[in-house]
Amino acid sequence: MLGLVCAITGYAQTDDCASATIITPSSAVCSYQSGTSLGATESFTTCSGGGNADDDVWYQFVANSTEMHIKVNPSDLYDPVVQLYSGTCGTLASITCQDVSADGVTEEIIAIGLTLGNTYFIRIYDYGVGSGSDDFSICVFGVPAPTNDTPCSAFALSEVSPSCNMGTYTTIGATDSGEPAPGTCGTVGYLGGDVWFSVIVPTNGSIEISTQSGGMVDGVLALYTGTCGTLTLVTCDDDSGPGTMPYLFQTGLTPGATVFIRIWEFDNDNPGTFDICVSSPLNDDCVNATLICDFNGYGGITSGQYTIDHPDNMYGIDEIPSGPFGTGYTGASPVQIDNNSWITFVANAPTAVLDIEVEYCENGDGMQMQVFSGTNCTNFSAVSNFLESTSSQTITATGLTIGETYYIVIDGFAGDICNYTITAQSGVQVVEITSSAGTSVCPGQSTALTVEASGATSYSWSASPGGLFGTGQQTETVTVTVPTVYTVTVTGFCDVSETASITITPDKTVTADFYATDLPTSLTTPAISPFP
Repeated sequence: MLGLVCAITGYAQTDDCASATIITPSSAVCSYQSGTSLGATESFTTCSGGGNADDDVWYQFVANSTEMHIKVNPSDLYDPVVQLYSGTCGTLASITCQDVSADGVTEEIIAIGLTLGNTYFIRIYDYGVGSGSDDFSICVFGVPAPTNDTPCSAFALSEVSPSCNMGTYTTIGATDSGEPAPGTCGTVGYLGGDVWFSVIVPTNGSIEISTQSGGMVDGVLALYTGTCGTLTLVTCDDDSGPGTMPYLFQTGLTPGATVFIRIWEFDNDNPGTFDICVSSPLNDDCVNATLICDFNGYGGITSGQYTIDHPDNMYGIDEIPSGPFGTGYTGASPVQIDNNSWITFVANAPTAVLDIEVEYCENGDGMQMQVFSGTNCTNFSAVSNFLESTSSQTITATGLTIGETYYIVIDGFAGDICNYTITAQSGVQVVEITSSAGTSVCPGQSTALTVEASGATSYSWSASPGGLFGTGQQTETVTVTVPTVYTVTVTGFCDVSETASITITPDKTVTADFYATDLPTSLTTPAISPFP
């Protein structure tokens, strides 16, 4: 006997509001998770954003800030319409519905004035009838109020590496920190409203501070050494970044020392949000390529600090000598290496599909990118299509050998400086969780969660709702009664700790395969007939 249906209590499929996928918002930084509208049906009619809502899917989150950012990064032929609701599934109220981008271009909602701790719902569908593509990535993050408006309350940024994962912050509500105005750097328009960050200097003694405009359009930054009580100004900048935003590259700092970054809006007459990251060009050469263990939101920048690197046969197809960079490219612009950097990944499938989100290019020329096989930085051969773009695109690498390491070469076209994010659809060995019973289970059913992370040495599990649990093993068994996000943090898989999450949803429509031997004896013992 097959096909027992779960008890009638449970949750509907994820293409309606009642069982919207739970997203736990991050703070300040976009952390993508994969999504799809494959098999989804229409739950509501089209919203003001237009299009055809025949494949809408739902997400929910609890606001961790009064200003929340929702970003949907689609695959090439997907044109996302994104709608935000307040209320409950029975009494939803639309806050906004947005479609300002086109196929393959990121859609972002910036929601201001939300209530901290309230639950909000997101509906996503492809603008067209049906969908030219089904896949996208989504992140939700909150912009924290500026509690870091003094040096001693500086927000500690992540460990400096080649990655440039932009965090979003604000100067709205910030006050005068009391530190002297850094007038020695020239006219910097300081009238209060500054916020502070701290960061530890990497081993090469160099840091690169990159910013982007949000609500703030004319930012200024200053760099200090010392302690939060006794600071020494190193330098500052006003307009060296994109538009009228600041940028700094500083060398000669003491490795391991803590330095402080001060940000404010010129004359403090238009405070607002801004993006910032601190990185260092540690992967300028192939031999120092950065191994990426989590491609779900790896951010980078085609920094002007990267120099030309031509190991072995790695040249552009239009250079002399000619090389493999640009293989298959049919565009008119020349392919040559100007400011390339290197990252690597380990394949876990014969094909790897990478979504590339390009958020900003300083000169409007774009970035170039391609995947290669090679051995110890020699004998490079292209295994993917060639990307040259100022907007979001997809790279597909084929013919890969599982367990082999592959190189990604990233370059700014004509030396352009672009911010980008890489999200792996498939084929890249990353930290991930599998569920023995799948992601939809019968209410009250148990499932074994196993983290796949080759070489990991420790595991820390948590549930939302629920908190920390388990014994720190690679596999943990959980019983699911409500939609729950399970997260594991592992160490030993890469140079830094990595996390992965999975959402398990109880669903009354799930069927469980069983045989007569699984039934109670009272149901399997033949009844005695009263008739002869």
